[in-house]
Amino acid sequence: MTNTSRRNLQPKEQQQQPRQPNMLPQTNIQSKHPNHHHSQPQSQPTPRIMISIALTEEINCSYHQSKVKTLTVDGVVQVKLHPSSPINIPYKLIISDPIHQIKTIHENRKYIDQKQRLQQSIKNDQKQIKSEHSYVVTMPKAGQYMPLAKYRCNSKVQPVPIRVQSRVRIHGIYSRVALQISSNPSNTGKLTDLNIHMAVPRHVKGETVATSPVGGIWDGEERCVLWCVAELGNGEKFQLQAQFELVPSEILNPQSDAVTGTGKEGRPEDFPVLVRCNCEHSQLTTVGIRLEDAPGVPTDISMSLKKRFKLSHKEKP
Repeated sequence: MTNTSRRNLQPKEQQQQPRQPNMLPQTNIQSKHPNHHHSQPQSQPTPRIMISIALTEEINCSYHQSKVKTLTVDGVVQVKLHPSSPINIPYKLIISDPIHQIKTIHENRKYIDQKQRLQQSIKNDQKQIKSEHSYVVTMPKAGQYMPLAKYRCNSKVQPVPIRVQSRVRIHGIYSRVALQISSNPSNTGKLTDLNIHMAVPRHVKGETVATSPVGGIWDGEERCVLWCVAELGNGEKFQLQAQFELVPSEILNPQSDAVTGTGKEGRPEDFPVLVRCNCEHSQLTTVGIRLEDAPGVPTDISMSLKKRFKLSHKEKP
């Protein structure tokens, strides 16, 4: 059989199959560029950070005959990074002082970038100046509060959260003290955890104290009577009385320091009072706090703010 005859006997599919052009195998192309379809750079996810801020202000004041002798208002800003948030991500914390109540402010250099520390005054359309203290903060650990800044207010800041009034009278062999603690109606929150200390002079027998309402505790070492009150609402008053026996020498000498010339009215300054208390969800100033992204570092940042103030009020002799 001739060669022509053999070609005619092949299947028609093979006879009609077109010639393929010379091409490199597909496997060779993939081996040279295995990641060709991933050559586009992928954007990094924006870090999400959650910050808890505690703003605590404290007023320490002393009075003499219902007049202010000393008064200071201090504030502390503490921050806590949520345990689920990444550490060492910078962000900007801004302490605003819209009516210029801050006299001095000190930051914790351990957590604040000193190169990006900013203090600025901004004028708005009404020509009112708003002061801001801005800091770039980096937290090296999470889960615990860390002090970031503390400030002291100027002398124009003189809040009066409570008022203390006392009266002393001598009745025979007894010295009786009437005390009234009044909460300012303008307080934005109720006063809590009140501790009332009343010092007792030497011309009365402290161990003979009888209090009304019942609950006053005599501390012989400190020579004071202590009352504890859970809370006092806005505008509310707490009244108490304490009665002591006079020492014999005072009974025989009515012109002594224990009584005045009338022999009836005693001296309130002989029984100086110290009151300590807290007020949650409230503050003494208009200082505010907000968070923003640090320059060039976009973040998904959220903030929770807890405010409170502490009070120490002392009536000096």
